Amino acid sequence: MALNTLDISLIIGYTILALAMFISLFFEFTDTLQSVGDWTVMLTHLVIIPAILVEFKRSWYMIILLYSLVTSVFYHISKLGYIGMIHSLGMWDVAGQNVLMSTTFALLVYDPTPIPEWVFLLIGGVGLFIASLGEIDVVGDVEVYELVGGMILIAMIIYLVYRILKPSPLRDTTYMVVAAVSSIVASITFYVAGNIEARKYSMCHSIWHVSAYIMLYFILKAIKTNYEPVKRQSRFPGGF
Repeated sequence: MALNTLDISLIIGYTILALAMFISLFFEFTDTLQSVGDWTVMLTHLVIIPAILVEFKRSWYMIILLYSLVTSVFYHISKLGYIGMIHSLGMWDVAGQNVLMSTTFALLVYDPTPIPEWVFLLIGGVGLFIASLGEIDVVGDVEVYELVGGMILIAMIIYLVYRILKPSPLRDTTYMVVAAVSSIVASITFYVAGNIEARKYSMCHSIWHVSAYIMLYFILKAIKTNYEPVKRQSRFPGGF
């Protein structure tokens, strides 16, 4: 499938914005540039809108998508010092993002086949585990939530590359290529943001935001199936 005008506009806008933010990281961050980064990390949440428009009819996924958006917004408001509870909101956020990534991966693998119940139970269990014990160090300074999130992202990248090399009629290769590239950028910037100096965190994390949301949009566009909710059948003839 050829990229439409919105797709091309998003790719161009994403490239320009990500490059501008990346280049800024090589400058010394003054209070002004740090403030720009703080505003940018909040405003980049708007990049989720195209993904919302794509999946508007899939109500259960839309709830997860919006839920993850709320957790991220509250965490970053807390990190900027406007509200307290940064630790609690941080664990809430990483749990929400891991549930979103896991659910998106499951949708990418299974759709149009219904996602098995055990997969949903596993995703919910992982989310609860991360919310409770996600800050525990497992390998050096790597915490549980970073390890699990990294594994999910790597698995998603591997699957995207696999589907690009072995195309399926149910997946659009062009969209999957864009999703794979943006997912790699997202993975790198998420790691770097956690290890960069504090003043540059917001700007670097903003690249993760736009990369992850662009990845999400193109993954959803790559799924070439029309979602039709299954109507519940009545047990009674001519029933109600």
